[in-house]
Amino acid sequence: MNPADDETRQAALVDRNVEFDRFYRDEPPKLLRFLIFCGALPDDAADAAQQAFLEILLRGRVREMGHPASYLRRVAYNEWTKLNRRLEQDIKHAVAGCWIDLTVVEDVYGRDDVKVVLESLAELPDRQRQVMAWLYDGYSEKEIAEQIGMKVSTVRSTVRHARTKLRLLRIGGEEG
Repeated sequence: MNPADDETRQAALVDRNVEFDRFYRDEPPKLLRFLIFCGALPDDAADAAQQAFLEILLRGRVREMGHPASYLRRVAYNEWTKLNRRLEQDIKHAVAGCWIDLTVVEDVYGRDDVKVVLESLAELPDRQRQVMAWLYDGYSEKEIAEQIGMKVSTVRSTVRHARTKLRLLRIGGEEG
């Protein structure tokens, strides 16, 4: 093997690792919050996040992925659904048993009613909860549609129905 080729490969590997390390430092809290909004328990969210990061590491360069944070969320969500099919029961048990670190989601609301928010999100159907988690994570309706394979109009409708239900539960909008 040519020593110059070996040095080039090593340099590329170091560059890839530095790039991934930066991505890995920035994304975990955001990803865990996203998965918890989707209904994951913290341990399940952590497991799914680790699997998603592993897949991204194995795929190669983060910057060449286009939208690595979106891809990360899709992979993590899919991993989580494989790990845990009991969505509604699990969040209720987590909140009731205080198993969830509520500070992970307090930054979104900045107030003490995070338990009420999580309990209310648990009342939503799975798809509405997933769409709201993407929305709360800062994605537009168009981006959500692209990431989870829905029409934009379906995402809008899902958000509208979720917000209506959350308003009835006095969360996520003005009381009317």
